[in-house]
Amino acid sequence: MNAAPSGMVNGATAPALATSTASPHRGAIRTPGLLGVLSVVLIAAGVFSASCRQDVNEPAAFRFATVEAGVSHNCGIGEDATLYCWGSDAGGLLGDGLPLQGGHRPRRVAGSERFSAVAAGRRLTCAVAVDGVPYCWGNPVGEPGDFVSSSFLPEPAAVPGTPRFEAIDARETVACGIAAGGALYCWGSNGFGQLGTGAAEAECLDPGGIPNPCHPEPQAVVGGIRFTMVSTGDDYACGISVDSVGYCWGRSAFGRLGNGSLERRASPTPIAGDLTLIGISTGFGHVCAVAADEAAYCWGYNGFGQLGIGTADTLAHASPLRVEGGSVRFRSISAGGSHTCALATDGRAYCWGWGDFGQLGTGFHEDSHNPQAVVSGLTFSNVSAGEAWHTCGTSVDGKIYCWGRNEDGEIGLDPVETGQSAVPVRIASP
Repeated sequence: MNAAPSGMVNGATAPALATSTASPHRGAIRTPGLLGVLSVVLIAAGVFSASCRQDVNEPAAFRFATVEAGVSHNCGIGEDATLYCWGSDAGGLLGDGLPLQGGHRPRRVAGSERFSAVAAGRRLTCAVAVDGVPYCWGNPVGEPGDFVSSSFLPEPAAVPGTPRFEAIDARETVACGIAAGGALYCWGSNGFGQLGTGAAEAECLDPGGIPNPCHPEPQAVVGGIRFTMVSTGDDYACGISVDSVGYCWGRSAFGRLGNGSLERRASPTPIAGDLTLIGISTGFGHVCAVAADEAAYCWGYNGFGQLGIGTADTLAHASPLRVEGGSVRFRSISAGGSHTCALATDGRAYCWGWGDFGQLGTGFHEDSHNPQAVVSGLTFSNVSAGEAWHTCGTSVDGKIYCWGRNEDGEIGLDPVETGQSAVPVRIASP
């Protein structure tokens, strides 16, 4: 997941080429099935596109500007700065004031605020209003409780004690925001130093023994570094400074901090390699970035080939490795749970890593150890790899498409009817 100053989104209708042949269990035989093979053949032959149909009676005016994929829910911002979410509503993640009523059609977030940035976390959703005020809902960091308690927030609530933000990102128990001028603030849990305050702290526990944040109000990240981008993990974070240097801090499991070490850091530490970076994104066990020369780099865990280096392994890769993308040049990148997706300079989307649920969008339910083009014929303005089993992207004409697992309607299909799709599915217009 990652956050950069401003950005937005839009969507439209129903499925096109959904397949549901892969087993939901890791390690099962992964085959595309007859429909999946036929779809790929027909797309390649130009018989039809993998993008969705345009219903004749569908509203054509609404356009999305950006989309952010979470674990099992997504949020998109319209070009008019309205915010919509869909998928799982566990703990009030959709923010529409109707807790535990998820669905496969976008629903507008409650209130009259307009938004410029959004982050779809595992237990919470956060967004920045156009006036710079940050809001969170679900189980916001700093609020004790869990999905089954009554403490979650079903609609946006302003984050206490904050400056005005230009960007925001959030995961499970940590969130970070960039203020005007590049000052970085983080709040939530700090057991591994993921707030970047210079020291780790013991976790707070609620009465049920669930880890909960010790800092409900944003804390200034130490070092005096000015940032242009921030991306949070469950217990670590990374960012890019105004001079294009990459930094990470927090827990360094699998070498995720990218500094050549497996030791935790409680303050921003430069990423190895002297790379000049223009984009960075944190996944569950790996991190990826795009350099100024439009090459992509990844580091950390590579059990499913999510580093894109042509192989899979269980080693801890603690320094950046160049993605084997051939002649493809990249504009942005998004690290998911166990897969990675990136946007090429020509607007095509590429994905690699774990693909059992079709989250790579190749038409097949299988892993890939190097970038594979998403089968769609679409040109995207952004792409977001979900933290679990799906991916979403915004096309240049303001529509949102998603692919992968559909357990909670996150890829826009009725989950009762279709469990997954290995090709992009168009999301219905609000």
